[in-house]
Amino acid sequence: MTAIPACAQPAQSSAPADATIQLDPITVEGTFTATPSYRVEELYSGSKTITPRRDLPQQVDVVPREVLRDTAATRVERALDYVPGIAKQNDFGNQNLALYSVRGFATQDIFQNGFTIARGYNGAPVTQNVQSIEVLKGPSGALYGRSDPGGTINILTKQPVALPFVEMGTLFGSFGTARTTVDAGGPLTQDGSVLYRFNGVLARQDSFRDYVDGDRVLAAPVVSWQVTPDTKLTVEAQYLRNRATFDC
Repeated sequence: MTAIPACAQPAQSSAPADATIQLDPITVEGTFTATPSYRVEELYSGSKTITPRRDLPQQVDVVPREVLRDTAATRVERALDYVPGIAKQNDFGNQNLALYSVRGFATQDIFQNGFTIARGYNGAPVTQNVQSIEVLKGPSGALYGRSDPGGTINILTKQPVALPFVEMGTLFGSFGTARTTVDAGGPLTQDGSVLYRFNGVLARQDSFRDYVDGDRVLAAPVVSWQVTPDTKLTVEAQYLRNRATFDC
């Protein structure tokens, strides 16, 4: 007797081959809360013009205003702690601009809006009138003349705005730290051709060591005049008084 194996036949679907299956719609609902972005789309230090970041071949690290606000950095040297490749050197007992090393090379090439501020005696700048800090790394720092191989640091200040506003703040901390700030701006003429911006700081602080204290006063006005559609004149001044005990 010979057994004949049976072959199973696959089940045939009754639906036509070109039939489509329509799924039930899915609805996703939620709320969006805008948060400050640390992304900077345009840079100044790479070409001395406002240029999109993607068009610059140089390495430029930026500390935007949002980072200064979120970290409560009141001085520029504290803000630079968040830039890779930057290390603070000697600041002469908290009395002067710090000497930095950029990519391992010591440098004092510190600029403000493209102009050097590291010549002679200068108190360490505060961040109240700072919009952002750009660190141009490598030999590209020669864009600003003499430059150390590590790079340069360029501080960009706040500029006048067309919409009027006033912003005031107060900060308290340990060891008698107190700081009051004001930031105001807006148009000075009806046509908006002349704008202004003013930043001010009153601050004082003690220390965990006896007989060590200090205070600061900053007044930084800026006035811009749109002379023609292609010509703009900006006049900026800054008064900074820094009294601090020599503290190594």
